[in-house]
Amino acid sequence: MFVTLALAFSLLGCESEQSEINSPGAGDNWIFSKFSGDNQSLELHDTLTQRLTVQLKMLNGTPIKNESILFKLVEGSGNVFKPTVGNDYLDLKTITDFEGKASAQFLNFGDSNVVSKVQAEVLSDSSLMVVFTINSI
Repeated sequence: MFVTLALAFSLLGCESEQSEINSPGAGDNWIFSKFSGDNQSLELHDTLTQRLTVQLKMLNGTPIKNESILFKLVEGSGNVFKPTVGNDYLDLKTITDFEGKASAQFLNFGDSNVVSKVQAEVLSDSSLMVVFTINSI
């Protein structure tokens, strides 16, 4: 059984970047991973075709809802904002939904050939974080 679990976690790690923590505290036995939106390319003044989406789950696969997630621009240029409203922010605090997912949109206002990075982290445990890459063309 241990070998099966170890293999399952190693396969999960191959699919996408994720953070896993097994220590006491708010993030005890949580997995935080990119769900969609990584490594997209876009032109100046464009928004992404796919939202930056993360998912927070327990090790057993149960989604964690109503957890605060912070999306923030850590490199490059652009704005991070809520997908449902047009207000632009450099940082966006949002909440996971019933599937443990949270999303942000990104508006590019940088020069061509610039790589921007947006970090998403669980506010109750900053060791749970992932970084999205966005390429300006």
